[in-house]
Amino acid sequence: ESENKELTSWIKCSPTMKMESGVKDLIWKFRFHLRKVKGALPIVLRSTEWKDDREKASALRLLEDWGDVDPSEVLELLTGDLPYPEVWGYARKMLGKADSQSLCKYLLQLVQAMRYDPESKKKGSNFHRGSPFQNFLINRAVKDLEMGVLFHWYVKVEEEDELYSRVMRRFH
Repeated sequence: ESENKELTSWIKCSPTMKMESGVKDLIWKFRFHLRKVKGALPIVLRSTEWKDDREKASALRLLEDWGDVDPSEVLELLTGDLPYPEVWGYARKMLGKADSQSLCKYLLQLVQAMRYDPESKKKGSNFHRGSPFQNFLINRAVKDLEMGVLFHWYVKVEEEDELYSRVMRRFH
């Protein structure tokens, strides 16, 4: 009963709250049960000890089995706290299921999330072609006029940053 209350309160809390190790352990212990709880995925992933190979593998299997989440929940996955390409891949997959109207509601946050995209920070072959996340946003923006206009201006105001400048060149 008290564990259930604590879990519920953590699922509803701000994503910026720091989790103590005891809370992380509790969330991890109930991770399979939490698959049925709306809004629980970000907290489960933040409770994962990503440096532990077994725990990381378990979290990635859990992610495959989690099911669909809506864009508001996906936003919590696109932070510097979860810089793992597999998590971002899952987020892209979920965002790909959303209609343009839903994406437009969160487009400003999605454009800002590009700062934390682990693939956009890698130099090399993808540096100028963009990350899968950037390319997803660009591809969706060119298919919908409203989204395209919003995307243009959200990126334009950040264009002094090299990351956004590269995105803008690829968008046009």
